Amino acid sequence: MKFINKILLAAMLIPAALLSSCLDSNKPDTQPTQISAFATLTGKSETGMTFTTSEYLGSSTITYTTPLYSQFKGEIGRRYVIYFTREDNNSNPFVSGPVSLFQINDPFTGTLQYAPMSEISQKLPNNAYCLYRHAALDYLDISFYAPIYKQPKTFCAYVDEATADNDYPDVYICYESDDALLSQQTFFGTFNMQSLLEKTTNRGFNLHFRYSNGLKYVQKFHKDGSAPDEPVTEL
Repeated sequence: MKFINKILLAAMLIPAALLSSCLDSNKPDTQPTQISAFATLTGKSETGMTFTTSEYLGSSTITYTTPLYSQFKGEIGRRYVIYFTREDNNSNPFVSGPVSLFQINDPFTGTLQYAPMSEISQKLPNNAYCLYRHAALDYLDISFYAPIYKQPKTFCAYVDEATADNDYPDVYICYESDDALLSQQTFFGTFNMQSLLEKTTNRGFNLHFRYSNGLKYVQKFHKDGSAPDEPVTEL
């Protein structure tokens, strides 16, 4: 198994099943379906590893089991992007069971902070775009397209503190590159949202982000196990 670099193409997040339409339908499909998911390493022993995730916030926990790979120096409790296949060739990533890993990506870990909107608005990037968004367990997982070299100078999920106790607080992703002269690339990031989600008033959150078309959107994520709303353009 290869432990790959943090900087990857966003296309790697597209399930292989979605790419199958590009293949010659007359050729037999002998390759197992390759799929991916953000997941937390929750167990590691001499015989194997366990990763967990969920399809949505509040939905049932999904558990993946896999043989141990000695070259993977993963940390218990850390979030990863795992790429795997199944013996039954099931292309749905959100099914518990044994999997065969073939790659693991170590995403950047951002911080969750609270600030007034007057401060957040000054930190919002105009050269970074949020492409993929997924909320599971206590995490917000994303793929991000932005200038980067090694490590972002700033990578935070900011909560507008005036909305922190609302049913759906407003969350913004703030980013500052490590070198302003760099070209843009795609990378993965994850934020632990527990301090926000554990509030008794909380039912989820509204994620505000800029997409690759330059427009700003807001997407509502629910904590009751249901799918997030479709993104809508921000007024």
